[in-house]
Amino acid sequence: MGIYSLQTLVPGKAYKIKTNNEFTLTFPDCTMEFKATSASRQSTLNTPWGEVNMTPSSESIVIFAEALKDFENGDIISAFNQSGVVCGMTEVTNNVKNHSLVLFGDDLTTIEADGFAVGESISFKLYRTGTGEIIELHAEYKTFMENSSGLYYSDSYAGITNLTTGITSMSELFGNRRIEKMKDIYSIQK
Repeated sequence: MGIYSLQTLVPGKAYKIKTNNEFTLTFPDCTMEFKATSASRQSTLNTPWGEVNMTPSSESIVIFAEALKDFENGDIISAFNQSGVVCGMTEVTNNVKNHSLVLFGDDLTTIEADGFAVGESISFKLYRTGTGEIIELHAEYKTFMENSSGLYYSDSYAGITNLTTGITSMSELFGNRRIEKMKDIYSIQK
């Protein structure tokens, strides 16, 4: 899908790869040299809504560049379960390139719901870092992808072709002129 965010595979680290075709991957053996220099383990991502727990269950989504045309560098797109828990995030770094968004499922070894349940509806929000605005987003999915349902399924692959905002103000609903006219009518009636 033209996403090249992972440039180097480090021996001793775990990677999850899903492919359509068989291939061979070769990289150096895990030696003491690599073990000693490896970075500490990260199991959470920080977002404006709190931390995302990176659980073993995940779904991969590609957000196609066509869906990002009105977004700004630094915008953060996050995914939420029906309880309002943030379960995935990506930062827009270039609105003319595809981006990946990994969603994390519920960790069944914990008491709290810290991710998506199988078949749960996914909702999205945008955090615009330049202004601090939070905007609800509606996603349209590419139909030829494995999962185009808008529901979470572990190990599935989805693609978003369009992200639109919901109605966030009365001026969006009626247009600015209509609102001004309504204000004028209300003051005359008073």
